[in-house]
Amino acid sequence: MSTESYFIFGEETFLVEERVNQLSAPHKSATIVSFEGKFELSELKMALTMADMFASKKLIMIKNPWFFSKAPDTSQINDLKDIITEIPKSGYPVIIYQLGSVDQRKKATTIIKKALKTESFAPYKDWEQDKVMGWISTKVKQM
Repeated sequence: MSTESYFIFGEETFLVEERVNQLSAPHKSATIVSFEGKFELSELKMALTMADMFASKKLIMIKNPWFFSKAPDTSQINDLKDIITEIPKSGYPVIIYQLGSVDQRKKATTIIKKALKTESFAPYKDWEQDKVMGWISTKVKQM
């Protein structure tokens, strides 16, 4: 089971959700700790640092976190930096994902992009119809 952590975002929300499902599939037997929208950074830090009494494996999933839509203050940025440095020490995989675009100039985004494997899913452009058809035929074959 991989302990790699990911940051996934993009306007092509179907592909974002599909990738999150692929990454979380090997962790079905793990305890899944989920955060969404507005949550306290202290709760996230506690989830990273505390061992689970009932399972030795844990997956932390963060969907559409508030710090991508609202600029965190200086103390929250420092807390976020501490949390991000705690991720590899915890031994737990973390998946942070945003359904939609992310302002990549914000501090929170740059901190996360530097620390985690990052994947972005943009919609196909009008002139990329051959790629769309290739994607559709691949999906049909998989199903």
